[in-house]
Amino acid sequence: AKRKEIQPFSADEARRIMRAAEGTHYHAAVVVGFLCGLRQGELFGLKWRSVDFKKGLLHITEQMVDISGHLSMQLPKTEKGARSIVLPQAAIDVLQKHLAALKRTPEHDELVFTAKKGGAVRKGVFRIYFWTPLLEKLGIDHRGAHHFRHTYATLSLGAGVAPHVVAQVLGHSKTSTTSDTY
Repeated sequence: AKRKEIQPFSADEARRIMRAAEGTHYHAAVVVGFLCGLRQGELFGLKWRSVDFKKGLLHITEQMVDISGHLSMQLPKTEKGARSIVLPQAAIDVLQKHLAALKRTPEHDELVFTAKKGGAVRKGVFRIYFWTPLLEKLGIDHRGAHHFRHTYATLSLGAGVAPHVVAQVLGHSKTSTTSDTY
């Protein structure tokens, strides 16, 4: 099957999107998405127990999936999908600010990113009510939130990060998957 060409956001577009998201309910999710290259299900399935501020790590152990309108937590796509990612300082900062805004200590199993009224974030609701309007406001061609991941990979490889490191962060089982895709 022929693959669709990936069109990541440019570094400038990613910065503009992150800045425009400041002060919104989803600001931290947008920043972590771009800086850590997470799949949307990994991002919206992230629990506070998976954030290790002391070691500066994000542990990806599960993801939120939507099957016929039913949300549930599942293991990552592949064995390598379960991984630990070193958090950039900007991601640590935004997560700490996000946590402080909760004005309480979250439960161990509580989701890091929730819908505005609580509960799990539905991808379609995020796209329709936040993501698409944000891109339209900025005049940026629409690409799905999965492009957090594509942007992370493309910008990292372009900056000289070794393909095997990018593959590990993305949770690819083979470095060739990363090289062939990006």
